[in-house]
Amino acid sequence: MAVAEVDHIRPLARGGLHEWPNLAPACAWCNRSKGDRDVIEWLSRSTGEGLTGDNRAITEGDRGRLENASQLLHEVTSS
Repeated sequence: MAVAEVDHIRPLARGGLHEWPNLAPACAWCNRSKGDRDVIEWLSRSTGEGLTGDNRAITEGDRGRLENASQLLHEVTSS
C-alpha cells in the first residue's frame, strides 16, 4: 500500500501557498515526478494529450481527472 504525501496543487516555487486549499494527497512517485510543475502540466507532460508516463493512451478516466485538475487549479489560483 502506497503512503500518501502532501503535494501542492500550485507549487510553492510558483507562488502556491502551504494552505489547505492548495494541498492534495499524492503517492511518493507522483509527487516526485510532478516536481515544480502544476497539476495540468504534470498530467499533460510529454505529448500534451494526457498521461504518458507508462506509454498508454489517454482514457476517458484520464480526461476526467485532467478536467477535474484543471478546475481545481483554476479555483486555487483565482482565490
